[in-house]
Order: sequence, then structure tokens, then C-alpha cells
Amino acid sequence: TFVPEGANIIEFVPGTQKPFVNKTLPFLKAVKQCQSYIPVDLCKTYLLQAEEVLKHELPEIVVKPIQDNFIENIDLVKNFERSVVWFKGSTITNLSTNQCLNFLKKISQALQPEGLLIVGQDTNQNESSLKKAYNNQAVKNAMLSVFYWIKRDLPTTNFNPGAFEYQPEWVPKNYCFQHNLIATSEQEFVLDGVNISIEKGEKFHLMSSYKYPVEYFQSLAKKVGLEPLDCFVDENKRMVIHVLGVKK
Repeated sequence: TFVPEGANIIEFVPGTQKPFVNKTLPFLKAVKQCQSYIPVDLCKTYLLQAEEVLKHELPEIVVKPIQDNFIENIDLVKNFERSVVWFKGSTITNLSTNQCLNFLKKISQALQPEGLLIVGQDTNQNESSLKKAYNNQAVKNAMLSVFYWIKRDLPTTNFNPGAFEYQPEWVPKNYCFQHNLIATSEQEFVLDGVNISIEKGEKFHLMSSYKYPVEYFQSLAKKVGLEPLDCFVDENKRMVIHVLGVKK
């Protein structure tokens, strides 16, 4: 309904083959008036995979892969008329309110008058379900690996990366799910010649996952010149797809 005739679909981070096939491919099949597909990713492998899938599934679509950091080069959107930025999400959940505003503002300024931003976003506000989703061994290992990398790659002496445990925390006032590591014992070590002491119970906030409510996210979009045209919320009210246009 909203995608203009002859649209150029620009996707920030097509990702691995599985999310591309499960999310991007159905989207492109539904958008029949697509002129070209421009995947933007730092990973060349992901770009090649996307191109290969479309070669077999939608050979009529011209694929123009761009290997670049989209966060630092959002202006590339200006190079395409009737541009539709398709952003499945993921990265946007790591942006604080100010960072999200800055990101949306840059997209708003880069979009042509007929341009659109279609963005997926996690809107889940249920603490128990969030902890169920994140408090698993895979996430624990990912968070703990940061301290193991410090020991492996940096000049440290007597640092014990195993003396920490993962402890997630939901901060509803900021719509923020924090990923923390808690020290299970006190330790003293040297990092690049600097003496460091850690107390038992000391918290290290490694990463944030933001879960903005629908109305709040739309209010951020409005502040930077984007107009909410429509949104699609799943039956559990935990995921949403926003359709945003440039205010006329």
C-alpha cells in the first residue's frame, strides 16, 4: 500500500541467511513494484548470501550490495530515488533514546520526499518474558566472553574472567533491559600496568536492549520529521513493524 512504484529497497543489515530467508525474502516478494534491492552490511559473506538467494527466488530484482557501516554512512540513502529503508531491527534495540533520535533524524534527512522507513522493533514490556528470553546459556556465554577476550587480548596479570556471573535487569522507566556481569569474588589484577581492584558484588553493565512502547517510538519519530503511517503489532503485542514517511 505504501511502497511507491519502482521503489529501491535499502536494507540495513540483511544478516545471516536464515533471517534473510524468513523475513526479508517474504517482504520482497510482497513488494511487487520493487525496482532494486540494496543490502548494506559490513560482512561481505552476508551480502553474497543475500544476492545468491535472490538470484534464484527473485531474479527480476536488480541487487546492488554495499559493503559499509550503515550507522556511519546513512547518507547513502540519498543516492536512491523512491528509497524505502527496510530495517528488520536488532541494532535499533541497542540504541538509547538520544541515540535512537539521532539515528532516526539522519534517516529522515536522507530520505527523498517519497521515501519510507519500515522498521521492526521489540516492544515487549513484560519483565518475566524478557528474562525468559535473555536469561539463557547462549546470552550468558556471550556476555562472559567479553571478559575472557580481555584476558586473552589485553596485557593483564592475575585477572580471573571466570569470577563473574550474568545478571539481567529490567529498568522499566527507561524501557531498558540491561545485561550485567556481577563479580562473584573480590580480586586484584593489573591491566596494562594499572592496578585494579574489584569488590564482590560489583556490577558491570555491558549492554542494553531497549524495548520502546509503540506510542513512545512513534513520538521519537515525529520529533525528527518522520510521520507514522501505520504499524503492525503481533498478537502477543511484543513485536511491531512501523511504517514511517517523511513529513510533508
